[in-house]
Amino acid sequence: MEGTKGLIIVHTGPGKGKTTAAFGLCLRAAGRDHKSAVVQFLKGGDPSGEIYAVQKYFPDMVQIHTYGREGFIGGDPREEDYDMAEEALNKAGEMLESSEISLVVLDEINVAISLGLIGTREVIEFLQEKPREKHVVLTGREAPQRVLELADTITIFGAERHHFNAGVSAVEGIEY
Repeated sequence: MEGTKGLIIVHTGPGKGKTTAAFGLCLRAAGRDHKSAVVQFLKGGDPSGEIYAVQKYFPDMVQIHTYGREGFIGGDPREEDYDMAEEALNKAGEMLESSEISLVVLDEINVAISLGLIGTREVIEFLQEKPREKHVVLTGREAPQRVLELADTITIFGAERHHFNAGVSAVEGIEY
């Protein structure tokens, strides 16, 4: 990946699979001996299957940094939510500066922006100042228009049908 133009990739929309697709890019990078980092915003609960897989099979290729408290924030963020979002963005900046990391995933950053935990302007500046050769993936619903304008690739994940609507609970290995 070195020597190429770093891409800005956005995974957004109401459908499921945004984070899983981003982890898939980390897996693809690892297959080509490129290291990546995932910085998770708003995810302080139990680790997902992707995290367990990375820890078990790719601990030297993918770094994971999780920031967030357990449970859903909803429309009433606490001071700690703002602090953790800022810490996460700072960690992402460190990962971009690392000479070992080629790809940085900002997992659920779009939701952190929509909740007002971090500003769109901060994220725009972050993206504009990233090293030229580094790739960044931003996940989460409701990506701001200004972020979309900077993106090289945008994938909108749709919600045509979901088993939750039929009363099927979260399935281990599928949702988490």
